[in-house]
Amino acid sequence: MQRPSSIVWFERIMIATLVLGIINSWLIWPRLVALRGPAFAFTIDLFTLAVMLALTLFVSRRGSSIAKWILIALAVLGLPIFLKQLAAGELEGVPLITAIQTVGQIVAYALLFTSASRQWFKREPIPA
Repeated sequence: MQRPSSIVWFERIMIATLVLGIINSWLIWPRLVALRGPAFAFTIDLFTLAVMLALTLFVSRRGSSIAKWILIALAVLGLPIFLKQLAAGELEGVPLITAIQTVGQIVAYALLFTSASRQWFKREPIPA
């Protein structure tokens, strides 16, 4: 079954936010290493990237509702932290990149709830 455009855009936006995350980590790498040490910082960044990419691909390529809800749960858990940091003016990393990432992810997650996406997750035919 062909993926609806909302799912294709979800995947593109999520991968773009992951690339922004890599750029953000690279820009603040000296600070990450000073706080956590190089091995721990690299391991956490790589693990986070791998999990987020895997969940994104399970959603966008396999239509996994479980992966979708795991991503949504992670976003819901992370949003209060983001808002608290935003209010305090203490966004981690480069603030503009972090804000763009967060907004991008919210847009991507919203695409999972369009009519075409819901039909696709249910494996229903999508009208052309």
